[in-house]
Amino acid sequence: MKIKPYDKLTFSDDFMFCKIMENEEICKKVIEQLLDIKVGKVQKHVIQNTFSPTPESHGIRLDVYVKDLDKVFDIEMQTTQFPAIEKRIRYYQSVIDIDNFEHNQDYSELPESYIVFLCLNDPLGGALPVYTIKNIIEESPSTIYNESTHKVLFNASAYEKVQNKHLKAFLKYIYTQETDSELTKEIQSQVLKSKGHQNWRAEYMTLEMKIHEEKKLSLAEGRALQKAEDAIIIAEQAASLAEKDASIAEKDASLERMNKEIEKLRAQIFELMGKSKIE
Repeated sequence: MKIKPYDKLTFSDDFMFCKIMENEEICKKVIEQLLDIKVGKVQKHVIQNTFSPTPESHGIRLDVYVKDLDKVFDIEMQTTQFPAIEKRIRYYQSVIDIDNFEHNQDYSELPESYIVFLCLNDPLGGALPVYTIKNIIEESPSTIYNESTHKVLFNASAYEKVQNKHLKAFLKYIYTQETDSELTKEIQSQVLKSKGHQNWRAEYMTLEMKIHEEKKLSLAEGRALQKAEDAIIIAEQAASLAEKDASIAEKDASLERMNKEIEKLRAQIFELMGKSKIE
């Protein structure tokens, strides 16, 4: 798949999304509009940060990771359908908890966490614009199970179903690039300004070349693997034929031995028959 040119990037593209969200004020406004909450004084604000709980574990890269005094937020832009997104979110939650839980801390000190996925298309197939996911007690749904975690998936393609006008405008912007609110106009202004940002352009071009090289390497490795698999198949087929040939040869040798034995018996019989006539 061809990589999109820098000048064609929109806020929905991962690179541009992360660059615009580096602006702390815009980032706070986006979070507050999505979740309808107030974000306190930001203590940590990192973009595309990689987390690996242990050297052997599977690492993750979070698009936008923000912490205020008592809450932590992970905001992800998802432009394609992602298989097993539910388990991906489950793993993200575990890594975020580990990152926020230090030695000798009490469990009650774990901060409230929000994992948000901004999806261009329906991530769960329910035709809803928003999926708010919470754990419940099946035997008693009315009993509150408050682990202070929130997972929210937005389906931008269903923006017309949203009642809140600000959220509707934001999801519409993600899906169509049309600006119907102050926030979306502010974001779009930053996107347009980015076209003249030479450092970002150079960074994107470097990333583009890296992705291109990785694809070439992956393709070469794929071809090499295919050749190796083909060689194994040919070797197995040759071994099977050789085994069959050996079996046939063994059968031929056995048949030849039997024919020789028959000839010997036949000669002995003729010899006996000859002696009988003389007597």
